[in-house]
Amino acid sequence: MRNSGIENFSENYYITYSHNQVNEPSSSMSVKNNASRLAREPLIERSPIDFNVVVDTSQLTVDFGKCKSVLNNQPASFTIDTKENVGPNDIRVVITSPSGHHIQPKIINTQTNLSRIEYTPTEIGEYYIDIFFANQLVKGSPFKCNVFDPSKIKMMPTFSGFVDQLVKFEVDASQAGTGQLEIAVENGRIPCTFSNQGNLRFIPCFTPREPGKHEISVKFNNHDVPGSPFFCNIVDLSRLTIPDINQPYSVYKTNVIELNSSDLNNNDITLKLTSPSGMQVPISRSITPYNTLKVTFQPVEIGSHRLEVTYDGIDISGSPFEIKVYDASKIVVSEIKGSEVNKPCEFTIDAGNAGEGQLEIAINDGLIKNQVKQIRPGQYAVSFLPTKQDTYVIDVRFNDEQVPECPKRIFVRDFNSARLSRQIDDSQAIGEQAWFSLSGIYDINELEVKVKSPTGQEFIPKIQKINQEDCRIEWIPYELGSYSVLANYHGNIIKGMPFKIKTFDPKRVQVYNINDGLVFKSNMFCVDASQAGEGSLEIGISCNGQYIPNQVKPIGNSKFEVHFLPQEAVIHYANISFNSIPVKNSPFAIKIIDTNLVIAQGKALTSAIVNSTSSFEILTGNAGGGSLRATITGPKGENIPLKLNQQTNGDYTCEYTPYSVGSYRIDVLYSNQPISGSPFYVKVFDPQSVEITNLPTELNIETASLIEVDLRKAGNVNFDVKITSPTGIDVPVDIEGQGLKQIHFTPKEYGSYRISVLIDEQNLNGTPLYLNCTDAVLPSAHGDGLLHGIEDKPAYFFVDSQGLKGNLEVNIEGPQHFTKNVIERQLDGSYMVKYTPVEVGLFKIYIKWNGKEINGSPFVSYVLNPEKVKIVGGWQSILDYNNCLNLKLYEEKTIDFDTTDAGPGTLSCSILAPGNTKLPFKLDNQGCLYTLNFSALYEGEYKIHLLWDNHVLPNTPITARTTHLSDLNRVEISGYGIHEAKINQETDFIVDGSRAGDLHGLPEIRFTGTRCDIDVRLHQIGQNIYRCSYTPQIPGAYLLSIKWNERQIGDSPYKVNIGMNSDPSKVIVSGEGIKMGVIGQDIKALIDTRRAGPGELTAHCMGPQKVAFCEFFDHKDGTFTLFVKPQESGKHVLQIKYNDEHVPGSPFIIKIVGPPDATKVKVMGPGICYGVLNNYKSKFICETKGAGAGQLTVRIRGPKGAFRVEMQRESQKDRTIYCKFDPTEAGDYQINVKWSGQHVPGSPFNVHIFNTDEELEHFLRSNPEAAYAVQQQQIQNQLIS
Repeated sequence: MRNSGIENFSENYYITYSHNQVNEPSSSMSVKNNASRLAREPLIERSPIDFNVVVDTSQLTVDFGKCKSVLNNQPASFTIDTKENVGPNDIRVVITSPSGHHIQPKIINTQTNLSRIEYTPTEIGEYYIDIFFANQLVKGSPFKCNVFDPSKIKMMPTFSGFVDQLVKFEVDASQAGTGQLEIAVENGRIPCTFSNQGNLRFIPCFTPREPGKHEISVKFNNHDVPGSPFFCNIVDLSRLTIPDINQPYSVYKTNVIELNSSDLNNNDITLKLTSPSGMQVPISRSITPYNTLKVTFQPVEIGSHRLEVTYDGIDISGSPFEIKVYDASKIVVSEIKGSEVNKPCEFTIDAGNAGEGQLEIAINDGLIKNQVKQIRPGQYAVSFLPTKQDTYVIDVRFNDEQVPECPKRIFVRDFNSARLSRQIDDSQAIGEQAWFSLSGIYDINELEVKVKSPTGQEFIPKIQKINQEDCRIEWIPYELGSYSVLANYHGNIIKGMPFKIKTFDPKRVQVYNINDGLVFKSNMFCVDASQAGEGSLEIGISCNGQYIPNQVKPIGNSKFEVHFLPQEAVIHYANISFNSIPVKNSPFAIKIIDTNLVIAQGKALTSAIVNSTSSFEILTGNAGGGSLRATITGPKGENIPLKLNQQTNGDYTCEYTPYSVGSYRIDVLYSNQPISGSPFYVKVFDPQSVEITNLPTELNIETASLIEVDLRKAGNVNFDVKITSPTGIDVPVDIEGQGLKQIHFTPKEYGSYRISVLIDEQNLNGTPLYLNCTDAVLPSAHGDGLLHGIEDKPAYFFVDSQGLKGNLEVNIEGPQHFTKNVIERQLDGSYMVKYTPVEVGLFKIYIKWNGKEINGSPFVSYVLNPEKVKIVGGWQSILDYNNCLNLKLYEEKTIDFDTTDAGPGTLSCSILAPGNTKLPFKLDNQGCLYTLNFSALYEGEYKIHLLWDNHVLPNTPITARTTHLSDLNRVEISGYGIHEAKINQETDFIVDGSRAGDLHGLPEIRFTGTRCDIDVRLHQIGQNIYRCSYTPQIPGAYLLSIKWNERQIGDSPYKVNIGMNSDPSKVIVSGEGIKMGVIGQDIKALIDTRRAGPGELTAHCMGPQKVAFCEFFDHKDGTFTLFVKPQESGKHVLQIKYNDEHVPGSPFIIKIVGPPDATKVKVMGPGICYGVLNNYKSKFICETKGAGAGQLTVRIRGPKGAFRVEMQRESQKDRTIYCKFDPTEAGDYQINVKWSGQHVPGSPFNVHIFNTDEELEHFLRSNPEAAYAVQQQQIQNQLIS
């Protein structure tokens, strides 16, 4: 062995040597060292050391790559490969922690030459791992392992920052061990730098360039540290702006400032408002639906306020802002001096104490120019020159807010302006008020008016002051002729004076000779206007609202004949006026009739039955409303009474009764003119006098038959006979004779023939007749079974063969089924037939002999079942617990029977009173329902016997007894259940008969509804006291009937409303549809019933005159959309109910307005006209009255783009919108005004603003059309300055 040397690493000594041959004899070496990592005691004591060299460790491989850096408290491992030619022998591993402690590793031999070393470090720092193989230190030992712990890193993140500003946070890695710290912002897209603070403490920083959440990741040796990644919200403060911050704000009023903060967290915005005196002004803040911040404040000082706005402690751009506060109420406007035309009017304005702002002065909305001169700072003298008599309105505004006592009004007079403003007509009716009016009259005492009548009388008319400058002169003329009127003011005759008027009297026009007329025949009447004075006579003839031609023929002395030819059978009106005033009684109604349109119809116009009332109709239709008259003449010329009944539609029904056989005449006149077909001739006969004198009892096959009918006493009648064979074929008949009719026919079929004798197409009384056609000799049948039977009991009948030979065939057909029968031959040659019916009803028994039906076949047997006769309500409803019927003396007892299922029959009854005397009773029936009524006349026991078609009913006779009187009026009924209930909830009520005396049995309770009945349960809780309970399943209206001893008690029957188990108060109605809407358009409302429980939702909407259509759309989740379509404008009342109860807010009042109509919007003002920049008045108004519901939008584009438009109105209900914009340079401006998306008339308005007045004047001179437009705007519009 060769000593290679000694290396010193700190206090450790490593001795290296080489051995030339494996398995060489043992060698020894002495080592001196005072401290060693390999053993706790000094090796020097054991030196010299003897050891054996057995392996070559250079061939060993240690895979230590994953253990160079590991996590603290986490398992770590590495492998040792001893190669194939060397066994693992003895592997020993010594692991030393940073504190010098040894860790015992776990050595696992996974394969023959491969071992895995596992250990778990528990300290942060550098570990030394010594590996021995066969007591030899493996090459590379000691291996170093760096142990770290990212959870020991402390991070203080920053969660917010600002665009373009440095963002910093802190990271402390002093306790985490050795490793690499990685920081990435937005996955490295944003550069991040950091400064080293010493002792492994760092401050990373980065500068964001855009707003939003930024992800920051911090890793240590590629492991996330606690709190990583985290997000830093970056805010762009440049987006936080305050529009209109420079506008003035009014003192003592609530002012609003809105911050555009939609992308920011409004909670991080801090505002502070300081008054001029240094006091802090309270502010309130709220979030708008657009997520902007709305700030309201109410200043109490005039002057500049300081508004500081910070976001997360940093001032936004422009902060602090200057807020100017003013007080328009401090402005004083003096009284106006001057009130005459063409003389200046002057007043002063003192705005010295109002604060900063813009003062605006407008005379008559800017139509009158004014001059303003500053007297001293804040004080001004204003004057204007009125040029005409008028009321002048002086409006002074400060910062667009009206100042106190404004607008002021002053009336400027023109004392030379008296004139005739309304002259009376040249013609005036007598007795009607005549008047005219004068303008420019300010002093009525200086006015003198005289009127001179046609007879020369002068009088002073009534003078009435209308307003400050107008008056009305009136009088009533009573003479025909010419009146003269003269007026002077301040001694001067008023222009237009004197003037004359002529009077007339339309009441003196006479109209006569007006009579009803006929269609297509000339009609004439006369008009006399000779006493009416001068004037024009106007005559018009109208029908159905249309005028028809007429001819007016003068006959002298102002008298006329009027002719016209009517074309329709309607009332014509003569409209006659004199000087456009209707004459007395005009219009005059003239009836025009058309007899051809009157129609008489009915069988009684051709034939009638003696001693019977007959009737016919007269249809007047459109005949013209004339008078109707009808008469009837008998066979001997006598008058027969006739009754005329006019119907609601104007037609007539005529009735008469003939009392003898013969020919009658009917005359019908309409306005004294016979109608079409008049006179009518009627044959009157007597069907009771018709006799069938020869009628065979039966018919024989193929044998001629004769029937005779005597008509000699019946009168002249229409006679016919119809005979129908058993198979429904009409049998040919031959009728001979006049008064005595002989009917000949020959039957060809067996069976029953139907013979109908027809008198005037109606069956003679007693017909049709039925005759059976058979052979001359056939077997016969007899027995009770042919006539009747009882259900489920055998019935019998017999067939006598008459000694004939042949085959008997019997078939029995029931109402629903065929019934089996058994035929047994008897010793005498006859047959007994037995059958058992299993249903009730009519049974047809067909009996054939040798294939031919015998006489009487088919026989009809009535099968019944008395056991199916039922008492309505059941036997228990009338009997007590002893099966006895309780009666009260002299009180009527009613028992109802239902025989629907009992089969054909008749119910009969007998009642035996005490002493076996018969008790009177009344038994009525309506179809299958019978009602038995009787009253007990004696005390004691009664027996009621009942039979159905002579068969005794089960449970009869009924025993009945009289009882002592009880006072049912003292029975008390109480409880919630007699009035209302909810489905699926048990409800009860109490029937208390404890104070009613002697009561027998139980209360009889019936609970009935339209859809179902409800069972009521009785529980006795005391003597004659019962608790009645029920549980309804279906909602609706029900009747609760409570009887005791067969009498209704209390207020029975009660009406009980069964409602849904719901709570209408939890129904939520929302949407604009419950506030307002537009006519003809659906308005919507969302209804949420999910919390209200099951129920029925209804809606009804009523307008001023019409019902609005309502429709629900079911979303299938408990919510509904209600569509309401109004048909008229005005207030609508919408009722929304849930289970017939109003929901919260119902009834709703909805205002319905007309649809938007952009054509009704008017735009006017100087802001839509040409002008000059330095004095341009950019105001204009938009009048939307009459345009319906809609939204006004105003867009203005100038030379360099869009302009902001200020829009306001005095109140929400005001339909006038004031608009204003602020042009900053000359050029073309386009003003787009739309109402609900549609351009209003004139829009878009193209306006050019010039730099100088000379440019504008030059433009108007070269463009006459533009000049004319400007002039029209100034004349027609109410302009706003």
